[in-house]
Amino acid sequence: MAGDLQEIINSLESELHPQGFECAPFKVSWYNEQVESHFKLNCDEDALAFIIISLPCMFEKAFKPFVTKKFNIDNFPSINEMDWDIQEEFSYDQCIFDPLDRCMKHYFQKIRCRFPTHRLQIIQDFEMDASHRPKVLVQTAGHVAGAVRYYQRCDVHEDPWDESQRIYGTCVHPKYGGWFALRGVIIFEDIKANKLVPSEPPDMIKADEDRIRLLNLYNFHWRDWSFRDVLPG
Repeated sequence: MAGDLQEIINSLESELHPQGFECAPFKVSWYNEQVESHFKLNCDEDALAFIIISLPCMFEKAFKPFVTKKFNIDNFPSINEMDWDIQEEFSYDQCIFDPLDRCMKHYFQKIRCRFPTHRLQIIQDFEMDASHRPKVLVQTAGHVAGAVRYYQRCDVHEDPWDESQRIYGTCVHPKYGGWFALRGVIIFEDIKANKLVPSEPPDMIKADEDRIRLLNLYNFHWRDWSFRDVLPG
C-alpha cells in the first residue's frame, strides 16, 4: 500500500501542481464517520480518496489558459506553453454554464485519463443529487484529509448566537487562510487505504473570540471576502 500510495500521490502532484492545485489523501471511512447517511460516499469504506484543492495561482495557471482556448482568446501568451493533449469538444459539460466549473471539469477529466487502469469515482463540489443536496461535503473531506481545518459552531466554547440562528462553518488553509477552494473528491475504488494514518489538520485559530469572529465574517459578511483574511500577516 505504501508504495502504491506514494506512486499515486507523485503522479497526482505532477498533474496538479503545475496547474495550481494540491491534493491530500484520506480513507473513505474517515469521511463517512463524520457525515449523515445521505452524504456518505457509496463505495468501499477502505477505499483511497483525495481532496483536490485549488490555490490562488490556479487562476493564472489553469483558468485563464482554459478560457483562452475555450473561447479562442489570443491575448494570453502563456497559452502556447500549455499541454492540451486531451482531444475533446467539451461535450461532457454542456449542461455546466459556469466557466470556472467547466474548467474544473476539464482538469478532473485529465486526472481520470492519467490513471486509465484504475477505477476512479470523481465527485466535484458543484454536483448535486436528485434531492438537490451536495453529493459530497468537501469541507468535511478536506478536514479528515488533514489539508484544511473545518471550523464550526461546535468548536466555539462560549456560543454567542441565538439557538435558532443557523451558523455555517468554514475551512481555513494553514498557508493560504481562506484564499483557496475545495474542488472535489477523487476516489480510487480499487485501492485500499488500510495503512493510511490520519493527519490532524493544523489549528490556526485557537482563541474562542477569533473563531467567533471568523464565523461571523463568513456568515454575515461573506460578500466582502474578509473571512478569507483570517491568518495574521
